[in-house]
Amino acid sequence: MNNPFDFSQFFPKYDAQDMMRQMQSAFTGFAAPQAPKFDMASLTEAQRKNLEALVESNTRAMECTQQLMAKQAELFQKAMQDATDAGTAVAQSAADPQEAAKKQSEMMQNAFEQALKSSKEISEMVTRAQEEVTEVISRRVKEGMEEINKVVGS
Repeated sequence: MNNPFDFSQFFPKYDAQDMMRQMQSAFTGFAAPQAPKFDMASLTEAQRKNLEALVESNTRAMECTQQLMAKQAELFQKAMQDATDAGTAVAQSAADPQEAAKKQSEMMQNAFEQALKSSKEISEMVTRAQEEVTEVISRRVKEGMEEINKVVGS
């Protein structure tokens, strides 16, 4: 009988059990690779330090954000007061158009200079905040690398 699905005729000498015996004997004497032992206490301690650094950096970022918001509110109040004072000054000098134009020009100059000063102040606050937060993270990364080197070196 000619069965097209009978593959035994293609592999007449194939013996699956014999093949398994040969593979088992070939691997006799080989030990399974052993996973390196982990010091779970050190790993836990490192993760605790990582979380502390994260909390510290987030706390510092929040403090800096609050300081920044307070400064912006202060600057906004000052700008509103200056605008009110400027409106009053212009209204008082409205009788003389030349004097009113001069006052407006001076107020515009002062407002522009104050805006630049405020922008610089805000920019410096943001830069300091970024440096403080980055320093916390950088310090922890450095400590973490030193811890890894100790473990690998020992």
